[in-house]
Amino acid sequence: HAFRTRGTPLIELRLLARPRFTASLAAAAVAGLATFGSLFLVPVFYQRLHGVDPARTGLLLAALGIGSALAMPVAGRLSDRVGPRPLACAGAGAALAALVALTLAPTALPLTVVALFVLGAGLGSVGAPAIGSVFRVLPPDLAPQGSSMLYLANQLGAALGIATVSLVLTDSPGLPQFRAAFAALAVAAALAIAASIALPGRR
Repeated sequence: HAFRTRGTPLIELRLLARPRFTASLAAAAVAGLATFGSLFLVPVFYQRLHGVDPARTGLLLAALGIGSALAMPVAGRLSDRVGPRPLACAGAGAALAALVALTLAPTALPLTVVALFVLGAGLGSVGAPAIGSVFRVLPPDLAPQGSSMLYLANQLGAALGIATVSLVLTDSPGLPQFRAAFAALAVAAALAIAASIALPGRR
């Protein structure tokens, strides 16, 4: 329908023929997958595996949010100077390292807090450059269509991340299930690195 409609469709699929734009969408989608998958997984992880109460779980989860909140504005500013590609690749690499640490040593509580901070900072360093690069690779007249597709990709990635984690966990998840869930998110971080390599560099 989008190809046949007259005028400008809400979702302009022809934009996917632009490799840089498609890479930006992929990076944003995978970052959304890893972010929302982690936000869904970590509270269950703390409460089921570590026996932490809900209030303390919220405080421990704040490490991820703080890392992301600190990284996103810095990455956004640096993206204009050095380009989205190096920042997104470095951020995805940091997120991958954090998720590998959570996969290998999920029972060490202090390590999980540090890993979550690094994960948040890494994902924040992917999201801002990926989103900004959408508007760097499209002419102004196509920016509204690009924005619609960016939002759609990010939301689909978020939904897929939650669904993936839910699929891996069982009704009574134990250590093997949590390790498998973190490993699945680590695969998403690896895909984010692959997508980030195709992002535009510095002008």
